[in-house]
Parts: sequence; C-alpha cells; structure tokens
Amino acid sequence: MDINKEYQSHKSIIYKQAIRYAKMYEIDFVDTLSDANEQFCIAFYSFSEKKRIKFSTWLWNSLNYFFLEKARSIQRSKRTVVSSDLAFSILKRTLSQDQILKQICLLESYNSISEESQNIIDLILESGKESITNNYGHITKRSIKKYLLKNNWSDKKIDICFNEIIKVINENRNIQR
Repeated sequence: MDINKEYQSHKSIIYKQAIRYAKMYEIDFVDTLSDANEQFCIAFYSFSEKKRIKFSTWLWNSLNYFFLEKARSIQRSKRTVVSSDLAFSILKRTLSQDQILKQICLLESYNSISEESQNIIDLILESGKESITNNYGHITKRSIKKYLLKNNWSDKKIDICFNEIIKVINENRNIQR
C-alpha cells in the first residue's frame, strides 16, 4: 500500500471527520484537520490486512476514537476549576470562578459580607495558589480550611465565614429564580 495513494482515496473520510468534530466540539478546523492527518498516518502504519477489515473502516474508527478522546480531555479540563466538595457548592455541583463572581460580586453581595468572608472568596478566585489545592489540584472546603488553619484562623471563624458565604449564595439563587 502506498501512503499517498491511500491518502488521496480516503481524503473525504479525513475531511468529514475533521469537519464533524470541529463543529460538534467548537474546535478550530485547521487544528482538527491537522490532527486528522496525523491520525491518518498512525492508522495507515498500524493497519494490517490480516485483521479482516477494510482500511476505510479502520481509518474511520481510528479517527472517531481519537476525536472522542480529544473531546473528553477538553471537557475534563473545563470542569476542574473548583471542586464540588467546596462549601459554596450547595447543590453538589462544580462551580467555576465565573459562576462564583456572578453569584457574589456582580449581585453586589460581595460588599455586604464580612471582610474575612471576602478574603476567603478572594483566596478561591486566586486559585493559582498551590497551597490551597488538594493532591488533585482542586480547591475544596477541606483544603481551604486547612490553609486558613495554618494561617492562624480558628475553626469557629472559618465556619462562620463559610455559613455567611453560603447564606449569600442561597439568597442570590432565590433572587435569580
């Protein structure tokens, strides 16, 4: 099998898959096409006629699995900003920094809470601090509490601040509904 000949005869499959996934997952088409061409080479060299499958089927499946895995990794990277264990995650769902800002800062509730609670929110929004993340790189209620305890905060003070922040978020959710 000649790679150039096979590429020309299977170009439509490569383009169809690249267009499909670029639209579906809002990925840049040029990048997607480049990945598809690279995956074509991998599929070409891994194909064996002993497998009793046509090369076009092998290529289609190879591209399909590649793009599905790429989409999964994109989705994973989007949802690892703040962990669902966080005290602010009342409904047990992941909150991003933008959601916290919308719920607190943009609704003018940020200024109505204590300075200590504002410090906790600022600490979360500056999530680049490695000292407040857990072993998996997530910011959790436990990791924040651990960080604050190391910085001479009392358990009671931390709990009061968490409860105040939760109360403000609950009030804002009721206003939004």
